[in-house]
Amino acid sequence: MAILEVLRRAGDWKGVNEHVVLLSKRRAQLKQATAAMVKEAMTYVDQAPTLAVKTELIETLNTVTSGKIFVEVEKARLTRALARIKEDAGKPEEAADIMQEVAVETYGALSKREKVFFIEEQVRLCLDKNDHVRAQILSRKINPRSFDEIVKSEKKAALEAARKAGEDVRQMDLDAAAAMSAEEREKERLAKNANVEHAEGYYEATDPSIPQVEQLRLNYYRLMIRYHAHADDYLEMCRCYQNVMECDGIKDDAAKCTAALKKVVWYVTLAANEPMQQSLLHSISKDTRLIDLPLHKQLTKQFTTKEIIHWDTLERAFAAEMAAETEIFGGEDGEQRRKDLRQRVIEHNLLVIGAILLVVLVLGAIAYAAKTKGLHSNPQIPWGYRPSTPPAGATGGATDRKRKSVDEVSVLVTTTPRGSNYLGPGAPTNEGGIHLGGAENVRVSTALPDVAEAPAGAETGSTDIEANSN
Repeated sequence: MAILEVLRRAGDWKGVNEHVVLLSKRRAQLKQATAAMVKEAMTYVDQAPTLAVKTELIETLNTVTSGKIFVEVEKARLTRALARIKEDAGKPEEAADIMQEVAVETYGALSKREKVFFIEEQVRLCLDKNDHVRAQILSRKINPRSFDEIVKSEKKAALEAARKAGEDVRQMDLDAAAAMSAEEREKERLAKNANVEHAEGYYEATDPSIPQVEQLRLNYYRLMIRYHAHADDYLEMCRCYQNVMECDGIKDDAAKCTAALKKVVWYVTLAANEPMQQSLLHSISKDTRLIDLPLHKQLTKQFTTKEIIHWDTLERAFAAEMAAETEIFGGEDGEQRRKDLRQRVIEHNLLVIGAILLVVLVLGAIAYAAKTKGLHSNPQIPWGYRPSTPPAGATGGATDRKRKSVDEVSVLVTTTPRGSNYLGPGAPTNEGGIHLGGAENVRVSTALPDVAEAPAGAETGSTDIEANSN
């Protein structure tokens, strides 16, 4: 290290690079000596007189640390510094390639927070060069639950450091215990009572330039929003914005939280109709924070109500809001997303019309079955009852009057001819031959109870109808 210091003071940066390589290859050199030399040389990086000298020194140190596990932390930090230089020079492709050379998730001595930041930088650079496939692969290395684990581990490390320093940590112990779940407290108790204490590993101190955990969490979801926007995966973008709203820097700021909530409403509306989208839409519509956003609450209400939506009316009502959302309806994708919104309105209207026509079809089938198979269809008496007079050959008594089976009535429904109108004068017909999911998916439940003779005009019961359609 004394040799490097002399060369640095003399301004011989070429000699510094040469001696770094020479000393690292010395026979029987101790690992500790090599690590100390690399750390000393890293302090010279910021003192380099020119960018070219700085870049050459970083590349030399990168070569020395390559493949040496005892200087893996320095390798990761040097790689990040070199990638930053390339990015500032307007070469994002080269910066991305440099960052991808390091599999930082395998570096045991690097702290979890620094690993997460490194991977996020890898994802960001891949998105900048439009390499979305590799960005997706890298993003899967980050588990969203790891952010909470990092917070807990850092609190535990701070508590241990304070205890070793002789500080009063009783209140810190109480706060830490209060924040732990029952499962975590039981795990902590078993660890303390264990006969053998296992080492948790050695971690280098986190680089001070690394952002805090909450900022890393926010950066992660913003990167995921960028990735899902490329594929127009509106549902995943909605879920990412929901997580953004829960970040400390956002939920404490009313303006930022409101802006994120607006995007949540728009993206869940743009998402294609599916069970997950419907579940998310209904849960968002019940969010109490929508009280301050009446237009967005009205939008969720329209798509959760089984009523026809007129596109022209909706477009006029939300024209100002859509113009204000430049990230959604502006830029190159803005026109396509307006078309997607109109497509969602059409899907909603088709589902509403289909539900109405399905009920009409089932009621028509039941009325047709009542007329052709002997079910009572007198409008003065509810459906589902046979005439009070026993048929010829019957033994008499209410218990001897047989009911129509569910299977028989279901067959009647499936064989009802289209275009039949058995609902009475003025009732709608199915003359257009609209196919509603297949007749095999329509099921009619006709529970016909045994009833004694009822007086004329008395209401004695009704028939339950169930319609299941894919």
